[in-house]
Amino acid sequence: MVWEQANSFTYIDGNHLGPTFGRPQDIPALGGAPLRDRRDATIYRGGFKLTCPVGQFFVRPVGTAYIHDFRTLQQTLTAPAVYENYVDRQDVNGGVDIGYDIGKKTFAVVGYRYGRQDQGKLLGVDSPYDSSYNRVLFGVEGTPVSWLKLALLGGPDIRSWVDGTPAGFDRSKMFYWIDASMTLLPTKQDSIVLLNRRYLQPAFGAASTLSVYEDITYSVAWKHKFDDHWAGSAGFQLYMGEYQAPVNREDWICTPSVALVYTHDKHLSAELAYSYDWVENTAGAVVGTATEFANGREYTRHIVSLGVKYAF
Repeated sequence: MVWEQANSFTYIDGNHLGPTFGRPQDIPALGGAPLRDRRDATIYRGGFKLTCPVGQFFVRPVGTAYIHDFRTLQQTLTAPAVYENYVDRQDVNGGVDIGYDIGKKTFAVVGYRYGRQDQGKLLGVDSPYDSSYNRVLFGVEGTPVSWLKLALLGGPDIRSWVDGTPAGFDRSKMFYWIDASMTLLPTKQDSIVLLNRRYLQPAFGAASTLSVYEDITYSVAWKHKFDDHWAGSAGFQLYMGEYQAPVNREDWICTPSVALVYTHDKHLSAELAYSYDWVENTAGAVVGTATEFANGREYTRHIVSLGVKYAF
């Protein structure tokens, strides 16, 4: 049997007020996560897996939890100024995977999860977007050849919503959950990772209206080891927020990045990195509607970082 458990707890001692904007549609794409992550909050992410081999099969009970508790003040401002309120959210699920050895260190996998997703109150009003879900999963994992590693899992997400979802919200729409990665090893010095993640969750930020969106990521990352001390990497990520009606919003955040890493020994290393975000509001801006100023969600951002790590 193999036991895996990962837990992280983050405490942010930041500003107790949310950001203020000049117009409702000026709240940055996907709620402005870089601003959010500088506000008061506590965040827990955890999960476990217990893999039990049974002949050519394995049985793997699994469970995950995500709890995001914002400790910022909720309030309203006089129009046209808009204050972004942060709304608590959490997602807890558990289930089991069954894998069958199809040869060459590779398993075909089927799985099931039952979970519950909750969104907190906005200005004292409880969210209508709480839901429970049954998730059926299919996938492949393993190393069928020496230069390829697979971890592909995905399937339909069948939701049961609480009463009171707003007019225009499609409660019968089928959603999909995907967590898939493919690692290519063309040489001993190179690795290329292709990744796709997709899942539904309640929004964390709102001015006056709560919402729910699909959180979607596509990325490719290449790493090259030059010698025993130097390594470099380059990548590109497309991060999408596809909001569900009646909210008319679809944000794309495109991020190319590069990094250079120097490893002195097993204790000391340093990294110089650069990334660039550019954002597009693909839902469009329609004059005379609530999306008239939706292009205010767009922005660009340069990030340069230098980090030094010493491991004991």
